Amino acid sequence: MAPNVQLRSSTTESSESMRNDDNDPFLLNFSPCLIEEHLKKTNCKRNPSCVFGLGESSPEGVLQVEKITKRLYETALQGRKTKEIPFAGLRNLGATCYANVVLQFLFFLRPFREAILNTDTSLLQSKNSGNDEKNSDESQMSQLEKSIIELQLLFATLLKGLSSCVSPKKFLEALDLTTFVEQDIQEFVNLLLSLVEKYFRNSPTKRYETLISDLFQGSRRFVTTCHSCGQVSDASRTGSSFTELQVSAYKSGSVEDSLSNMVMEELLTGDNQYFCEFCSGKRDASRKMVFDRLPPVLMLQLLRTTFDLTSGEKKKTHAKIAFPLEIDFHRLLDMDIHEMKKYRLKAICFHRGSSAYCGHYTVQLFDDARNKWFEFDDAQVKSSTPNLSLWKSDCSSGNIRDCVSNERRKRTKLQVMDNSSNDATNSAMLSSTSACLLVYVLNDNLYRFGDLEESNLPDVLQSLVNSENTELNVAFEAEKASVDSKVTEMERQKSEYLSLLPKLLAWNCTETSDSVSYGYIPTNWLKEWVKVRNENMMPIDCSPYTCEHGGLNPQSIIHVKRIGQEAFDWLMEKYGANSLHLRGPQCHCMICVNNLNDHIANAEVWKRRNDEFISHLMMNSKDSSSSDSEKKNLVPNSSVAYVEKDFFKRWKKLSLSCREGSDFVRKLTKWVKECSLSKYCVHEKLVVEDWKEISWGLGKHLYDLLQFVSRDVALCFDFFVIFQTDSHSPFCDECHEKFTEKKEEMLSNRMSKRQEKASLSELMKPRYYLQVVRFLVQQMKNRQTAEGSTFASNEESRYLISSSWFQSWSDYLNNNGKRPETSPLEGLICEHELLLYDLSTADDLFDRRVLCVSASCWEEIVRAYMEGCFDVNGVKLEMKEEMDGCCRGVFSLPTCHSCMNVWKNPEDKDEIELVLIKVNELEEIKDKGYLSLDSLELYSTCIKSEMMTTRRSRVLRVQCSPNNSISELKLIIFQYLDIVPVAQQLYLGREVHLVHASSSLKDCNISNGSLLFLYIDKSKVDNGSEEFCALPEESKVELGFMGSQLFGL
Repeated sequence: MAPNVQLRSSTTESSESMRNDDNDPFLLNFSPCLIEEHLKKTNCKRNPSCVFGLGESSPEGVLQVEKITKRLYETALQGRKTKEIPFAGLRNLGATCYANVVLQFLFFLRPFREAILNTDTSLLQSKNSGNDEKNSDESQMSQLEKSIIELQLLFATLLKGLSSCVSPKKFLEALDLTTFVEQDIQEFVNLLLSLVEKYFRNSPTKRYETLISDLFQGSRRFVTTCHSCGQVSDASRTGSSFTELQVSAYKSGSVEDSLSNMVMEELLTGDNQYFCEFCSGKRDASRKMVFDRLPPVLMLQLLRTTFDLTSGEKKKTHAKIAFPLEIDFHRLLDMDIHEMKKYRLKAICFHRGSSAYCGHYTVQLFDDARNKWFEFDDAQVKSSTPNLSLWKSDCSSGNIRDCVSNERRKRTKLQVMDNSSNDATNSAMLSSTSACLLVYVLNDNLYRFGDLEESNLPDVLQSLVNSENTELNVAFEAEKASVDSKVTEMERQKSEYLSLLPKLLAWNCTETSDSVSYGYIPTNWLKEWVKVRNENMMPIDCSPYTCEHGGLNPQSIIHVKRIGQEAFDWLMEKYGANSLHLRGPQCHCMICVNNLNDHIANAEVWKRRNDEFISHLMMNSKDSSSSDSEKKNLVPNSSVAYVEKDFFKRWKKLSLSCREGSDFVRKLTKWVKECSLSKYCVHEKLVVEDWKEISWGLGKHLYDLLQFVSRDVALCFDFFVIFQTDSHSPFCDECHEKFTEKKEEMLSNRMSKRQEKASLSELMKPRYYLQVVRFLVQQMKNRQTAEGSTFASNEESRYLISSSWFQSWSDYLNNNGKRPETSPLEGLICEHELLLYDLSTADDLFDRRVLCVSASCWEEIVRAYMEGCFDVNGVKLEMKEEMDGCCRGVFSLPTCHSCMNVWKNPEDKDEIELVLIKVNELEEIKDKGYLSLDSLELYSTCIKSEMMTTRRSRVLRVQCSPNNSISELKLIIFQYLDIVPVAQQLYLGREVHLVHASSSLKDCNISNGSLLFLYIDKSKVDNGSEEFCALPEESKVELGFMGSQLFGL
């Protein structure tokens, strides 16, 4: 028997490379690699002396301790403010990004921040002292005070807290806001300012009573001047306050242009003349918006949402809007003020997303103390753009665009442009496609933005923040101590590796002197050792690489590394070993080397013999396959053998694909050991269908080959190869007979299906080719093209079949379904043995239950499925020409109208199907020829109902309830076609216009399968309408701040 050795399992190692190492089986001639060779290269697998590239330079390697240390400290201090980013973010509680943006912007505004922090703190003191006395009838003012207290605590934590992320949960809960619904940012900021103003006005100190109006409110009025008398109207002297200016962002443009158009003079002439109270009559006049006062904090709302009348929903625009960093609003708005007062851009709010109903809000804020922009994206805060002074210095030279990186400009959609030619401003211009709110602040030290270092807290708030900071410091110190211990351990591991690195190299391994010594360590263990690890190393285990003789297996040399004796002894002493030590030349097993060489030589011999049999099989088809007649004859034949089919296929495939003998033997050995024995039947015999008949010589070769590759597997009689030498048969005759019968039955069914497909080839067409209306269209075309011959000469009769039977028959032939057992006329014949189908109205043309086939096809259906049935004659459809010259379809079986009425209008049916045809002109509906039953155009339109189902289709099927009203039906059509109900005109037939919105479908005699015509009034779609436009139930309904403390302010 061949020696029990195992070939190399690596597919990359060929037998040729093995053969090159016959004189050096343990690769002693390979010298160690240099570290410079493996800076960007993995370890040399074929060189056991190479100890570099094992992962020491990977992100987790010991040579990357500095980077790992930096990453650990950054992670440990991630929740703490830094000198570079001294601001805290706000946690998103679901869909509260809009609130986070507003709170950050108001917190940065120093006058507002100090007013909130320094307002009356007596309630906060009572809350901290544990005073829970409250009136039984709690007023709205108490809830308002609670909201302001939570806002105070939130601002105090943002100002003096150490955490880099603060949760606004308590403040939003005090406002009773829903955290999973996104709101409009401009609406929220106005309501929040109204809430704070209400508190300041009711505050007992009255210190900040007018703060909100002083900061955010301006005054404007419309001045109307009569051209006849030159007088100004009395109403022009009355002004109105505002907190923001709305700028159109539907088309690309600039903020300056929109503001300039806002104050342009408007002429009131013609039908739009102004009634002058001084002239007592209508006169030509001019009207102009005049700004009396601008607030120090001016908010510009960019209107990016429009209402689409076609869909009934809001849509967002992405036009590019340009706005300056610095602007003189007084000059731009043509205000009569001699002193130039400039405003600087301090906040830019962005709405990211394509929908007007959902998205994400972020904000960029400017800090006056650092002269720098910062981006706030919920909990994340980062520096966003370069220093503002750099922008201004490069503006005149046209290099401002270079100051913003392409990556940054692409991500924020914020671009810098040169605007030196603008008259109102001489600063850089920004442009954005997602900016929705701009905040300009008067360039005055009273309204500084950011500048947190100059703000202080009252004693009560400072004590609360100090207690929170103490807890955070304790947690931070504990985390830092843990990181310090990890860093110390990593430094120790790095120093251990660097000190041992020179000793790992094993030189002069080919010398035979006693002074030369080395040892072998598993490569996998070294890969773990050169990485940063948190746990202790496992002991060194060399048992998987030793042979049965206790030495190093030559086949395992590529899985171990050869290191110097000193390093080997140090690692063994420190980490220990679970098996024998592989030290020095004495650990090499020469017995396994000799066995390996013999095995490779034998493998080449078997490969040559194998190639001879493969060549013979390719030339002789008799040996490669056996006929079914030979399989049926199980009489013993001494010249044949049987081989398992799976083994034969694998053996043949490997013989053709493997070039080298060792590669072939290794793969075949692996497959033999992984596969299972042949399965026995219930009678404990073999199934002949799982075996293949081959020649005796090939069977003997395969049997000997199996003995060679399966030395450690006990061969059984039926293990892959069986020789038939006596009268005893190992195969089961009973199972073979059952298999043969089943196979014959399958062949018979397959043949019958093939014959049925040939005889009923007409039914193999798509369903819409069998429609009744298609037959009618074809007959009418024949009638119109017939010249000098009667209509009956071109006529072909048809027979009706059930659509449900047709579907069952198709599944039976194509999807291995069950053979149809029902009648082809199922559902078409009522209990009175009359027809449940009628062509007296156009509605029945759309009945999906009915199909029609030719007479020859019907005869085949009767022969195959209707023998012995009473309705073998079927229902015949013929075209009959009447006195008026029209031709109509006539059935051989009369229609049962009573059953038809019950079917169309069932009492317990909750859902009906209507057929909707879109028309381009009203004349198509009122045209009698279009709706007549012999109309070729109507029939052609009906055919498309089965083939076209998109929203652009002219024919559409609509599911609804008979109890739905006309208005509800229009809403359902709106869901299908996105056409607003006000633009829909529905017609039932030629004359009936469905105008009563409250009438039900049942009251309008609309039943299942009714035919409706839809005309779209494009004037109401394009130009809009003042009428009520109801939205579908699934449309987006905006509840705003209903149910919160902000509702009603």
